[in-house]
Amino acid sequence: MSEQEPTESPQYELDDETQSLIEVALNCLMTLADAQLDEDARLNLVTIGDALADAFGIVQLELEQDTTDSGEVIYKPKGGIFPNEDS
Repeated sequence: MSEQEPTESPQYELDDETQSLIEVALNCLMTLADAQLDEDARLNLVTIGDALADAFGIVQLELEQDTTDSGEVIYKPKGGIFPNEDS
């Protein structure tokens, strides 16, 4: 029995309008995932979203939510805007 190498999902070229629609659909999917009460259901939806993003070449960005003392909600990229420079 021969082992098959894992296949990469195909990447599709999208025009700007279609890419924007796919991004909106993926954002909706992630919002739906966050609303799940069952952790397995949430992870399944995230896995589907990750596979779709990969297939369409959509860059994923995780955000952190922070609330200021005045109650203002600020979203920023996880890990900050700029990478840490430890040199």
